[in-house]
Amino acid sequence: MPDRFRFPIPQDLDWLALSPIIVVVATGIVALVLEMLRHKRNNAAIVGVTIVGLLAAGVLAAIQAGEPAKEILAGTFLRDRFGSVVQVLMVAACLLSVLFSEGYLRE
Repeated sequence: MPDRFRFPIPQDLDWLALSPIIVVVATGIVALVLEMLRHKRNNAAIVGVTIVGLLAAGVLAAIQAGEPAKEILAGTFLRDRFGSVVQVLMVAACLLSVLFSEGYLRE
């Protein structure tokens, strides 16, 4: 196969930099599956999975705050201190919205 038809596989893939995003997406998928399988009026499993996933994503994003800036995925993703702080703030906002909305979802 000629080289022009080969898809370039990035060699500098930093899974730690992508881990908060991957954890949030995986948590959302698990929560949606639990929503399909749950009994009416019982949100404990969904809320528990969501809280654990968001806390894990927040910890992973906070760990990255001290890392030096780095570009990954051929320069399409930049991991730096500002991005890590914004990720932590977004995860905290999501966590607060889940905690405050749990009582509303029971109704």
